[in-house]
Amino acid sequence: MLSSKGIDAITPLRLTITDPVIILVIIILALIFPPLSWLHIWLLRQAWRYAFPMGEGRHALQYAAVVTGIITLLAVGAIVFWLTNVQTDYYPVVGVMTLITVAISTGAAIRLGRERGFSDGFVIRLSVATALLSVIVPIGVASIWVAWPIIITLIMGFISFRSSLNYYLNRIKSKITQWQIDQLALGILIIFSMILVPIAWMTLRVVSIVAIPSNMHGIVGLGAVVVVLIVSVVAVRLYVGWRARTLIVKKNVAPGEAADDVRLFSGAAWWGPLFGGAFVWLVTSAFLSGLVFYLQAGARSWFQTLIIK
Repeated sequence: MLSSKGIDAITPLRLTITDPVIILVIIILALIFPPLSWLHIWLLRQAWRYAFPMGEGRHALQYAAVVTGIITLLAVGAIVFWLTNVQTDYYPVVGVMTLITVAISTGAAIRLGRERGFSDGFVIRLSVATALLSVIVPIGVASIWVAWPIIITLIMGFISFRSSLNYYLNRIKSKITQWQIDQLALGILIIFSMILVPIAWMTLRVVSIVAIPSNMHGIVGLGAVVVVLIVSVVAVRLYVGWRARTLIVKKNVAPGEAADDVRLFSGAAWWGPLFGGAFVWLVTSAFLSGLVFYLQAGARSWFQTLIIK
């Protein structure tokens, strides 16, 4: 039997926020923890820079910034709509914004390809790559914070290994196409990830099952990192050695200087950049993932105080 006795003592849950200042603060926090717009610009640029000649990557960056600016303005409107409407749930808003983000980004890619005079095949590949990249940030937004460590780790791995490849090629005075560099960086990242995930899982299982003192957890984790580095470097060494056979290499020489044959990744000069890239990847990924988690947790705690009194 239902009764209304005592219902007046229940504190109602505030489901809407109407204070403009608080809404502005929420929008700023939502867009910078993590920096959603910057991430989307960077992701779009990775695909769109192939539409411009070498050395003109800034044009791809500018185009991506304009497109992302439009999406950001629409996202701000979506956040305001979500905060001020009592019957609006979080995930429907994210779903609609995901569709809008992919549609605008892909449409911009098609337009870019047409304006640059590329073939239909290139435009299709560019639009597919753009669609896949443009869904990454919405996935992170939908997960709140679960997916961000994965996204950050993959992005930092790609950046670190591509930088290592560029450093190595400059060191041996050689060059290959940026597409070949990106393919190698992605391949190295996939190999490291395939080795890192099972070793990390086994390490966590060992720590949880075996009675290891808490002061030894750091040593066990460091040992796991060392194992990952050694096994991964050996696997990557085999991969890049195989891939180097299919690469067309140009030697940077002065006028009148003879161009010697280049054997990529065959000497000790490659080991340093590879180890350095892997170390930078693991350290920066762990630091940035922890930083984003900490900042998001603080922002989430503050947000909960606004709706729960």
